[in-house]
Amino acid sequence: MADKDAYDRQMITHRRAFDAAHRALSAELGVLTTTRDVADLVISRVEEFGVDHTLEALVKSPKEFLLDRAPSPDEMKMIGPQVSAAYEANAAMDRLLGEREKELSGGSFKNRPTLLQLFGREVTFDPDGQSIRYNDTGEMKSPTMVTVRPRPKFKSPDKTRER
Repeated sequence: MADKDAYDRQMITHRRAFDAAHRALSAELGVLTTTRDVADLVISRVEEFGVDHTLEALVKSPKEFLLDRAPSPDEMKMIGPQVSAAYEANAAMDRLLGEREKELSGGSFKNRPTLLQLFGREVTFDPDGQSIRYNDTGEMKSPTMVTVRPRPKFKSPDKTRER
């Protein structure tokens, strides 16, 4: 991945795929809730537990996703491919970022910058300076630190991740 232009082209391709899947997923979920950003909640769950587990949970536990009702089988036929497409595009961007981090550090973990991608945008996280820089615009932000309480245990016996 020594060619930065090739890296950028690949990231743009995957980011576009993610954005398209995200928009389509938001539209499909929009008929099930009035809550905004439910697609982000679904994608976050997919990142943690995988596509199959998340799709099953959408049907069995719609309230966990702030849905007013469970999706019908026909709606799931539309939602499933969008969830999978967002997951695949996200995973491709993660792989590219890992390659880029390794290249920028010369293979040394000590000097490795912390590159992340947050919902399709590449960022550099500086924990010492407590800042996040959006690499596409150069915009700087201070992260908000929050304490998160542990989630209750899932009722489903299948807690495995797909990674």
